[in-house]
Amino acid sequence: MLFIKKYSVLVLSMLFLVSCNKQIESIHPESQISLSGIMGSMSGIEETAVANYSQLALMQGNWHNLSEFRGNTVSSVETDDNQGDAYNYTQNPNSTVNGTFWQNAYSLIVTVDYTLEGAQAYLAGSGALTLDSTQKETLLHTEGEMYFMRALTYFHLVRLYGRPYYQAPFTNPGIMIKNTPDPTYIPGRSTVQACYAQIVSDLDSAVICMSSIDLHSNVWASKEAAWALLSRVYLYEGGSYASPDANANTLAINYADSVISSTKFKLLTPRASFDTLYNNQNGNPEMIFTTENQDGFLTNTTAGFYAVAVTGTTLATGPYTVAPSFWKSFDTLTDYRTDFIRSSQGTQMVAKYVTGMAPNFSASTAPTAYLRLGEIYLNRAEAYFKMGQTSACLSDLNVIRTRAGLQPLAGISGQSLQDSLVSERRKELCFEADASFDYFRNGLPMTRLAGDYQSTDFTIQPTDNKVVLPLPESEILSNPKLTQNPM
Repeated sequence: MLFIKKYSVLVLSMLFLVSCNKQIESIHPESQISLSGIMGSMSGIEETAVANYSQLALMQGNWHNLSEFRGNTVSSVETDDNQGDAYNYTQNPNSTVNGTFWQNAYSLIVTVDYTLEGAQAYLAGSGALTLDSTQKETLLHTEGEMYFMRALTYFHLVRLYGRPYYQAPFTNPGIMIKNTPDPTYIPGRSTVQACYAQIVSDLDSAVICMSSIDLHSNVWASKEAAWALLSRVYLYEGGSYASPDANANTLAINYADSVISSTKFKLLTPRASFDTLYNNQNGNPEMIFTTENQDGFLTNTTAGFYAVAVTGTTLATGPYTVAPSFWKSFDTLTDYRTDFIRSSQGTQMVAKYVTGMAPNFSASTAPTAYLRLGEIYLNRAEAYFKMGQTSACLSDLNVIRTRAGLQPLAGISGQSLQDSLVSERRKELCFEADASFDYFRNGLPMTRLAGDYQSTDFTIQPTDNKVVLPLPESEILSNPKLTQNPM
């Protein structure tokens, strides 16, 4: 993995000190000293940025647990704290997974703040006088990457701990906004609206900083990645199906247009090429932003939820399998997306993340698809629908259907088209950490049928307290400014 290979001992030490499950106010003074020294050179700033990418990659397993498992694509009998709380909607403020994700997310935000502060100070100081124009643009691009990373992390957090945007965003509490590395500044919760405004502001800054040059492949942030995330953020701001917001949906369409018209990305076709979607060797033209887990580094821990490598060529099912009703919703004879699901031990196994799995390891070298072109078409299709533009909606929806080997839809509108949008998004983005959010943000209940969940039907309404996670109890105790979500 490129960015692991670039670690220096100093950066590794800094990352350990800052991100090993510490409360914000307890970050060690020596880590601040180390960071101050690193920020004294362009190479040090860039290496710190690289370390932040690695921290994001290490968080992906817990992120997947807290998001995908709260939807209706998987089935499990897991009940322990390490895996089952999110799946069972057990509102446990002492959950290990919940607490670890919160702490690691804010540790990442703090190190991103340090990197941003360092890059800005260097560009404004005498050090910049030694840089040529290309080096200045490169360092500015690094600054933009950090804005993107902070926005992505805030977005993860506010979706987990803040109510859906259409539900009183100006009064509902979101998450802490901490845009300074100062360890003495410990904020309370901002409103959901303020959190989204911060995310948009960071992404706007990211676009500006990364517009001059195109530096990296899809395993690094880019202006197109910022546009893609803006498309998703505005879609979440775009209201429910019953009460859409025209301005936000227009912006979701505009940013999706920017990504699609850039021609930098393309949907993988034909089927043989589509099957390589979750193998990012040498880059992948459909991925907009992803982690890179290559060269033997088994860092994609999501794989271990779904599969166990028995031998170098044999896989067995993990603790989570494909929900039976979800599997039956596919046209299994023609839908290419069923290639990511394998029959094993009498059930269906998720195979999106099994690339490079090795015996005795519960991880793989598969990339994590944070943003890809397939989603952008679906973002635009949904926003078109909410704007009453049925023909444009169908056109984008059919791009995804025909790529999957299905017949295009024609002559449908209203509830039928809405149902098709929900169904296609569920299938196209299955097991990519969107499963629960796409129901709740649209004012829809999330239902697991009896055959999927402990022999009983299970439904969470979009207004239920369980839609959002409780804040970790340890954070409530250490920060009196925080208020707990109703449970």
